[in-house]
Amino acid sequence: MNLYFKQFKNNTLSILLIAMSFLITTSCKNDDDNVDEPEEEIRLKTGFVINATTPNDDFIVKYFEELPSGVANLTDGQVFTSFTPNEFYDGYFFDSNGLDETDRLAKIFVNIDGELEEDEASIAHSGNRGQPKIIDATTGLFTDRANPAQVTVFNPTTMQITGLINMEDSENLPNEQILNGFLVRGDEFFCYVRSADTAEPFTSFYVQSANYRTGAFVNTTVIPNAGINAYSNLEGHTNVDEQGNIYYLSTGVAIQGTSCALYKIPAGSNSFDPDYTFNPALAANPLNTLLSNCFFFNYIGNGKAIAYAITDIPQGVLQLVASVGGDPRNLTQAQLLQAQQLFFTENTARWILIDVNTKDVSIISGLPPQGGFVTQSSRVINGEVYLTIKNTDENAIYKYNATSGIAEKAFDVEGGTIRGIYDLSSN
Repeated sequence: MNLYFKQFKNNTLSILLIAMSFLITTSCKNDDDNVDEPEEEIRLKTGFVINATTPNDDFIVKYFEELPSGVANLTDGQVFTSFTPNEFYDGYFFDSNGLDETDRLAKIFVNIDGELEEDEASIAHSGNRGQPKIIDATTGLFTDRANPAQVTVFNPTTMQITGLINMEDSENLPNEQILNGFLVRGDEFFCYVRSADTAEPFTSFYVQSANYRTGAFVNTTVIPNAGINAYSNLEGHTNVDEQGNIYYLSTGVAIQGTSCALYKIPAGSNSFDPDYTFNPALAANPLNTLLSNCFFFNYIGNGKAIAYAITDIPQGVLQLVASVGGDPRNLTQAQLLQAQQLFFTENTARWILIDVNTKDVSIISGLPPQGGFVTQSSRVINGEVYLTIKNTDENAIYKYNATSGIAEKAFDVEGGTIRGIYDLSSN
């Protein structure tokens, strides 16, 4: 009896253990079934995108897993009627137009097959949208010239409009304004202001600021009597240094005979420093007083910036000046136009290095000269600046190390005229 009970106990215990084991296994399996599977990633966040233009003025774009060496061949890339993104954030390009050039603020990404694709979410606009600015995952800014004194706040993740900021300031602006480009410092944004009336351009340099979180307008600051001016931040560069100083480069307007100038809004202030202004192109070559224009300013860190400046004087221009007694002020209007055309067509421009603190400027050695009015690009990748070089002899990306001062060719480009390179791992 005792033996039977003992055997019964042992058998019963074994059955219970087996049953419990089954229950535990089943429970764990059910728990595993209920675990949320991670969403499948639809876009790549590493690698590089290189774009170029074709003879038909289309854009040819190609993805590369690694930085190319030797030659980047784009001939088998994708061709679009538009690809000019001003901003890149979290694996998305933000462009004022769709890839088919349709009027919408578009999100574009590289899918897992290495192909560019548009996200379904977009924001329609009037066809005259300014360059967007992405601040973080929930806040972006853009302007629509249908409402030229208004800044639209939107969510870059959902592409939903979340607010409007009125920037109208008739008290300080001569006539209706157009806002162009954004720089961000803390909770505030700054934007260049130009005249909405092309027949009456502003002759002072204006910048406005506002708080993008509260929507409160802050002020309009001005460099008076700056001459007819222009500003462009096509690359979406931050141009705010480590201390919070903000830099604006007025490119100058060649056809109006105005030169470039670099201005500063100091850290902690929303107004220009009236004592900070100089011409980087003229500093690079003091002899070029005829057409000292400068473009594509990019603050790269440690008090240094690069820009693309007209530094060289064509031989034909020297001959024109010599023909009027050596004084360019004696040139007739026809001769001035002839001189400008020479600056346009010959390799008269170079990449320059600017020390924003000392105002020292130097031409970056090792980089070939290029045409004076050619769209250029510069981006910091892995601590080095990658620059476009395109002239009659070269169609390439060069890289420049500001610490060592060494510039060298990174790779040649085939399949189109190089426009720029993007690092998908950057924001």
